[in-house]
Amino acid sequence: MPGAVWLAVFVFYAITGATVNPPSGRLFLLLAAVGLVIFAWQQRSALWQLLLDQRWLFLALLGVSLGVAQSAYVWPASGQWAAVWVSLTSLPAQATLGFCLPFFTLGLADKALRSALMAVFALLCIWHVVAMPVEAIWGLRVGWHDLTLLARKAGPLNYQAAGLSAQCFFYVGLFLPMAYLVLGPLNARAMPGWPRLSDRGYLVLAALWLLPTVSVQSRSALFGASGAWLLVLATQQARQGQLRRVLWLMPLLLVAGALVYAGLFHGGKSGADLRLAYINAYLINTLNGPYLWTGQGFMVLDPPIRAAGQIALGHSHNDWVQMLFSAGLPTLLFYLAFWGFLARLIYRHFVVRGEYWPVCALLCVLPTMVTDLGFHLYEKAMFLMLLSGLCLAFARDDAMHKTPSKTRPEGF
Repeated sequence: MPGAVWLAVFVFYAITGATVNPPSGRLFLLLAAVGLVIFAWQQRSALWQLLLDQRWLFLALLGVSLGVAQSAYVWPASGQWAAVWVSLTSLPAQATLGFCLPFFTLGLADKALRSALMAVFALLCIWHVVAMPVEAIWGLRVGWHDLTLLARKAGPLNYQAAGLSAQCFFYVGLFLPMAYLVLGPLNARAMPGWPRLSDRGYLVLAALWLLPTVSVQSRSALFGASGAWLLVLATQQARQGQLRRVLWLMPLLLVAGALVYAGLFHGGKSGADLRLAYINAYLINTLNGPYLWTGQGFMVLDPPIRAAGQIALGHSHNDWVQMLFSAGLPTLLFYLAFWGFLARLIYRHFVVRGEYWPVCALLCVLPTMVTDLGFHLYEKAMFLMLLSGLCLAFARDDAMHKTPSKTRPEGF
């Protein structure tokens, strides 16, 4: 019961937080401390085994967390080292999210709790499939964050839904890839007690999920979601030995995508020139500046750099360049290592078995991390934790299933 309560509290704050109103970093630090007490008491051996088997992934995530945390101390605007308590009160949630990952993973070991989590994710997906087009067409505020919609005419869409004008990516960063966290396991028969989602149903529902994505009017989100859908189509046909039969669809799909792109994004959107200019400006500033090792502060409020010929912006429009600028080179290396170990986990326990839903989830969000902020946006950082926890939980199931109960499980 304590583990179930912990999981419920964590998930509540996970899915209700947003970049415009993120949970306190102290909250997740407190949750991690409580989780340590609960799971060390209830599942001590399982906790130790998880940390041991996935030590490199957790060590990389620890490095990211500490790197982001230290950047709060060396923010140049303060002019001096801040007091410990003041720094703790200003810690971003991204600095402490990673401490909760082991306990989130162990909480999902309970199949009933995992099933309940999937039900919550499914309801949220259904909500957004309906809510996003309503917001985009009629401008009705049906989200739970207080944001002003950006009026922007694009075909039948009159508003840029999800409050993207306020840099809130709570749809693109969290709920768009969440669809595959539900559809994928159902299709792979990984959820006991749930009906299996047929290949055709999986394909149709993944295509349906493109509707709210179009409503957001985000080019990178549309690109990622379309790529994920094409991956579902290709892998399904490849398993049936009929991939050649659908190759003729690709040109038609590309034409349809080009028409949608032209209809929605023909004007009023910044181009690659702006993004490349700021990626270059931030990279040069970091490499030539005095803060290469410590970063200039994870949550920089004022635009410190103006690219030549461009408007003033407070970020680099790229996840990895921004991590280097904000938290320093060591943190970036830990962050890249975390991505590498997560990719290895996904390949070893999903791709080799023909399951691509974690890859689809990443495809949905990766383009928005290349062209805009990534880990700095609360939703995207939280998505990485949810995806990692689910992948670790399913991989742990697989390892325990293959290992006799009296034998020490191999590393998973």
